[in-house]
Amino acid sequence: MIDIIQRKPTKQKKKFSTQDGYKYTTDDFGVIHQVNPQHFKYDSEYIDTYKTPAYREASALLMGIRLGSVYSNYISKFKSFPSSILDIGYGDGSFLKSSDSLISSCYGYDVTNEPLPPSITKVDELNDSSHYDIITMWDVYEHLHDLDIINKLNFDLICFSMPDVSNKNFEEWKHRKPNEHIHHFTPQSLTNLMNSFNLVPIHLSWQEDTVRKSKNNHNIMTMMFVKNLK
Repeated sequence: MIDIIQRKPTKQKKKFSTQDGYKYTTDDFGVIHQVNPQHFKYDSEYIDTYKTPAYREASALLMGIRLGSVYSNYISKFKSFPSSILDIGYGDGSFLKSSDSLISSCYGYDVTNEPLPPSITKVDELNDSSHYDIITMWDVYEHLHDLDIINKLNFDLICFSMPDVSNKNFEEWKHRKPNEHIHHFTPQSLTNLMNSFNLVPIHLSWQEDTVRKSKNNHNIMTMMFVKNLK
């Protein structure tokens, strides 16, 4: 169990603006939110920007890192093998295609209509009537308008990867990406927020930095949470 489990007090909400005119607020959990973000279109054209040969090569390695990590952490925590997984925001389906070789029931949810192999089920609606051993959101949660979506999900383990804003110059940060990245997290602020959903962390790493290289340490964080049964 990692050491940032209990929610720590945060400063009162504050509002600020960047030099390019975008407005932000920091909430009681310590999460930074863009104020009134404009619509950003996630479509096949957007996905195609990630289909270069160089990206495909890096993606294959990245999918292996992701699957190995979430699979092993599930086994370590629950002493059994996961039999179902839902990938929210599956993009081109690379992660689910990798998961299909290990996990018997694979599901994907995305706002696009990117096709999935017949062995993988596309989910049209998110609700708590369906249980999944694992739910993953790789580079997704920071894009969502509704962070309370966690309340609509039924799972044993949930995993996130996202940019880590810790110790960054927010004004110049490459992952600020107004209207696309509308929420910004540190390990502690994500933990604070997940604690409000009665979830506690079991894993924190920056494992993707081995592939997604950056001049800064701690570029992309991976965190996994389970229900707090105490």
